[in-house]
Amino acid sequence: GSDCTSGVCSGGTCQAASCTDGVQNGDETDTDCGGGTCSPCTVGEGCSTGADCDSGVCSGGTCQAATCSDGVQNQGETDVDCGGSTACPRCAVNDTCNVGSDCASGVCGGGTCNAPTCTDSVQNGDETDVDCGGGTCSPCTAGQSCNVGTDCDTGVCSSGVCQSAGCSDGVKNGDETDVDCGGS
Repeated sequence: GSDCTSGVCSGGTCQAASCTDGVQNGDETDTDCGGGTCSPCTVGEGCSTGADCDSGVCSGGTCQAATCSDGVQNQGETDVDCGGSTACPRCAVNDTCNVGSDCASGVCGGGTCNAPTCTDSVQNGDETDVDCGGGTCSPCTAGQSCNVGTDCDTGVCSSGVCQSAGCSDGVKNGDETDVDCGGS
């Protein structure tokens, strides 16, 4: 084998380098992997660039494990270090996505994470319930979630839920002409 440039001799004849010969030869960065011709190497095997590794991460000549902070889109991420069915954080606005759960906003449209809006049918941004409350969107109706009275169209939030207008709630709401009086 040592007389052959490929390092592989069979039956007295030098064999061409291949990705299955059990020898690191040709452009391979480790035995039968890497180098652009063979399949990528696994964690711990030799590499020259990230393309030599199945994780896409080469450091110090060795393939590294994929992480959520390696600066490479890998391990099922939909964008660099975010999204997908990974433990990585959800992606930011304008990052690539496949479904809403890839995005911090919960909204994926046209393959891109979208900013929260008051009409996206998702509770996101400052909303206290779906598309309402939070000071940005219109107030929520009775039965929807709230943090403070201004999150509710009646002005009454109790135990995190918008309440119906009542004649003893201490707020001028419904068709009252003043606080808890007048109207029908």
